[in-house]
Amino acid sequence: MNSPIPVEKLSHRQREITPTAFALYLVNQVRSRCQCYLVAALWVRWDSPYKALDGVECYDLHRNAYTYCGPYPVIAHPPCGPHGRYKAVSRQDRHAGYHALFLADLYGGVVEQPASSQLFRGGEVIRQHDFGHPSEKLTRLYWGEG
Repeated sequence: MNSPIPVEKLSHRQREITPTAFALYLVNQVRSRCQCYLVAALWVRWDSPYKALDGVECYDLHRNAYTYCGPYPVIAHPPCGPHGRYKAVSRQDRHAGYHALFLADLYGGVVEQPASSQLFRGGEVIRQHDFGHPSEKLTRLYWGEG
């Protein structure tokens, strides 16, 4: 595998994209932990790899994640700006992160944020580069109680 590219050298789209292998990892982990097949992927991009996976209900900009009311466990990718390094200048929805945590605790599943995010403490840290992302992209995972 190639050496990671510094995240600062990537385009906005390259920084945001979820590698297919990482999406599959999260789907399989949620299915295993929650003992189910169907899952909901929330706050995903319009070109998200989740959309090509069987048994995954996707909520993007047009299918508002705030309308999700169960019953499947979630894989939530709420906007990271309000809880990250540049939170002072972020215009993204701050409440989405809190709502994602609520849904993960209610239905089970996971919330994904950059490792530097202040949305939650602790959790598992993953290198997305290990799943094919061009940057190291350290990511923190919060596993909900369900």
